[in-house]
Parts: sequence; structure tokens; C-alpha cells
Amino acid sequence: MPRIVLSIVICTLCVAPLHAQEAPAGDLGSPGQPPKLEGGMSVVPRSDSAVTRQLPNPADALWKLGRMYADRGDDARAFGIYRQLVDSYRDGSGWVDAAIAANSHVALGAYYLNGIPGTLPADPDAAYGLLEYAATYFRDRDAQYELGKMLLSGKRKNVVQAARWLNAAASKNHRPAQAQLGSLLLKGEGIPRQPGLGLFWLMLANDGDDTPDGIKQMYADALAQATEGDRAVAYKHLEAWLKK
Repeated sequence: MPRIVLSIVICTLCVAPLHAQEAPAGDLGSPGQPPKLEGGMSVVPRSDSAVTRQLPNPADALWKLGRMYADRGDDARAFGIYRQLVDSYRDGSGWVDAAIAANSHVALGAYYLNGIPGTLPADPDAAYGLLEYAATYFRDRDAQYELGKMLLSGKRKNVVQAARWLNAAASKNHRPAQAQLGSLLLKGEGIPRQPGLGLFWLMLANDGDDTPDGIKQMYADALAQATEGDRAVAYKHLEAWLKK
């Protein structure tokens, strides 16, 4: 984070540490306990997931096959594989490990959310159930991000709860979640407006050479509109974040 570290050197402001957690205490609250299974959107396994695999598992081969079908556009076959993995995990068979199960819940949730033309009608309720389980039980940051987005609109709209889930994902360095949360805090629609904190999250989302153009523009707009007080608050949060 060369740009961020340089900014900290320039702005020598001291604040109390900002602790990373599933959701912050105070305004944003914390998500509830894992719900009952009802029915879960990057779906690529990653080494920094909250759930890690300890040993090679035959479910890996099936997961990769599902990914291959999805990449080829054969969504019906991919859907069937993801559903098999989810069902096998729920049955307690033991051959599907937690990381593959988490990714499969998220992938299956994506299909239920969007549907598959000619094969699967969209079912937002089933998608929500899968995502909520993956977000709480596996603490999957992609599920938390997608769940947060779902709660920003539609019949389940709950901006406060959406902010909690976005915060949980953003605290795990999920850049789209950081950008979404930052924008939400800057606007203050449905939650108290906190422009300094919003600018901080956009700073994190914008950091790096591979930042998407959309996030770059969001950060540029936020920075242009920020007051000196907003920037000071943002740098205080940033300093505390780096101290972690």
C-alpha cells in the first residue's frame, strides 16, 4: 500500500485502533446467528477464505468440473454439480469439506438469484437462504457482500442490515464491498451519514494498481466533495487500520 502509507506519514493523526470484526459495535451492529437451512458471487476458491481446507478432498475435482461447465456457459450442468455438493455437505457425508461447501452455496445462490433461461426460474428466496447461510456459518466474504447488495433493494430491503453485511465483507478486504459500503455511508440513505468513514472505505477500495475504473471514479468523486474534516476522519481510520 505505497500510496496509503505515504498518506499516513503526511497526516500524523492519532486515534484508537479500529478493530476488524464481523460487524462493528455501535451503529452497524452485528449479524445474527446462523439461520436454519432454507435452500448462497465470486465463486472461485481462495486461500484467504475464513474457511481453509486441511487435506485434499475428492470434492475438489467435482467443484472444478462445475467451474469448467460454468466457464463454458453450460449453466444447467454446473447448477447440478453445485447442488450435489451442497446436498452432500448438508447430509453430513463428510466428503465435501467446508471450503468447497461454502463456495458451492454461493455459486448455487447466484443461479437461484438470476435463474437459468429455459432451465431454472429465478428464486430470490432460495438465493437469500443460501447466501445467508454461507455468510453466517462459513463467514464467506463473497456471500456477505452479495447478501448486503440484496438487502439494499427489493422486498427484503433493510439498509441497516445491508450495511452490517457489507461491513463484514469489507473488513475482510473485499474491495467491491468496501466501495459499496463507502458509497452508502457517504450518501446516508437509510443509515446515518458518515462521510469521513465512507471516504476511508473508498480509500481502501481504491488502493492498488488493479483498481476497477468504476471504483476509481467513486473515490475521485468522494474526494472532490470531502471537507477537510472528512479527510481528517478518513485518515484517522486509515492509520488505525494499518496499525492492525
